[in-house]
Amino acid sequence: MSPAVSRERTGCYEFKVYPPGTLRLDRVDLRAQLPPDVDYDGELTSLQRELLKLQIKTFQKNRRAIIAFEGWDAAGKGGAIKRLTEFATKKEWQRAYDEINAFEKTLTDDGIPIAKLFLHIDRKTQLERFLDREHDPMKRYKITKDDWRNRKKWKDYEDAIQEMFDRTHRPDAPWHAIPATDKKFARLEVLRACAKLLK
Repeated sequence: MSPAVSRERTGCYEFKVYPPGTLRLDRVDLRAQLPPDVDYDGELTSLQRELLKLQIKTFQKNRRAIIAFEGWDAAGKGGAIKRLTEFATKKEWQRAYDEINAFEKTLTDDGIPIAKLFLHIDRKTQLERFLDREHDPMKRYKITKDDWRNRKKWKDYEDAIQEMFDRTHRPDAPWHAIPATDKKFARLEVLRACAKLLK
């Protein structure tokens, strides 16, 4: 990450934000996958044990941490967010970033570590997962008309995500863009990021 940061002021808070473009979706290597010689189950068990120990240690030291998840999905999150924000003016939307930064800064100033994880896939992978959900009776409930409607606005969502990164990717509460085409690779990366946060 670039050490150069810009200072932003909002109300009584001053916080550092990485320069726009420091983190970009189009720079995430979506071909990343678990090497064939890696024992996924063994690695997963090892990381889960490490996280359990770190959680216990965090609890015993009366510490706190926040891990926020975001990313492409097929659960209707985008549709719900749209409905919560479609009556917001541009000024109100822009102010929300300042409020997010100010809130997160109060948490990190209080010693609460924050990691924000963005699980990234491409449109082709999302389509494959949508179709898989539609054709699997046990997963069909996970796909809605909103998901298909939101998919048509992929570019708008990309632009919004980039703005979110540009406005809220900070040294004290960074975003981590995790390639999620290979689900096993992504799961291990999430566990590693969480373990790093709690160390």
